[in-house]
Amino acid sequence: MDFRSPTASAQARRKTIKRFTEHLPNKDVEIGVAALEKLFEELGDPVEGFPDWHPIRTAPGRNHNGRVKFFDEIDTYSGKDHTILFVKGFVTCPFNEATSDALVEAADQFNGLSAERLYEPLWSEGTFPVKVTAIEIELEGDGTIPLRQVMRWHFEGLAKSGRFSDVAETWWNMRSELMGRPHGSRSSLFVNQNTGGHIRKTLEAANDSGMFGPVREWSLDMLSERKQDQIRNTMFEAAIKASGGKSGTFKFQLVGQSCQAKIRDVDGDGSFITVAVSMNRVDRPDGSFQTDLMVDGVYKPENHEYPSSGTPLGKLAFAKMVLGD
Repeated sequence: MDFRSPTASAQARRKTIKRFTEHLPNKDVEIGVAALEKLFEELGDPVEGFPDWHPIRTAPGRNHNGRVKFFDEIDTYSGKDHTILFVKGFVTCPFNEATSDALVEAADQFNGLSAERLYEPLWSEGTFPVKVTAIEIELEGDGTIPLRQVMRWHFEGLAKSGRFSDVAETWWNMRSELMGRPHGSRSSLFVNQNTGGHIRKTLEAANDSGMFGPVREWSLDMLSERKQDQIRNTMFEAAIKASGGKSGTFKFQLVGQSCQAKIRDVDGDGSFITVAVSMNRVDRPDGSFQTDLMVDGVYKPENHEYPSSGTPLGKLAFAKMVLGD
């Protein structure tokens, strides 16, 4: 489905208002709604995840191997509870006042961040909300971050990543980290299509230079949903045929490649089968493995359905073999 920023924005705001006011006493609901609407004006749209160049993630510093920490890994924000992420920062609602005060003190020490207590009711009665803002961020008329700011932070991140990276990640692998979540093919609530296009071009130029190492292919999101479903169905059907209707681990050939499947008949009556298929799988001594193409999920033979099944992952060349392209 195409990503439409106005639709995503409206949905995110409605969801946030419901989630952070539904537990409040009736007398506080209107106050809570007004507080959230003010936060939308100050901090932008609610979001699901920050990109790796965002000051909320970079200001507290990187981990020991130079990687930018994920939001939930950042010790500076320990104690956060019932948290709303926004384009410019976040609001969190601990139930302990000392925890809130400690979070404000910890976040406020970093350049580019500002932290303060909020005194309007949010989430439920008895919380002590805290707002943390990336104060350098400006917002464009469409609610996204300006190209000049994004590219400065993105370039800084690329340069630092080049010092410790062993492999290069493709645009399709890295879209959530480069544009934040939710996102589409080249835009998100953080960046518009023009900015997303510039991010992609610089990543691909860096990859072409070899500064990160060999390219690691994994995401197949460049393929349509129909083609991804076709890959999954073809691999599942070949695996189930090779199993002869039995549970266990089986090897078979598909488009001239060696495949391995693990199949389990959940209820023992053939009505609900879990399937995991990998192509050219090599198991490593540490328990990890590498593979050229893989997919797993659930198969219901009676209706020929694949509920709760994942999307295929791996190298595009092998995906095209399965598709017959």
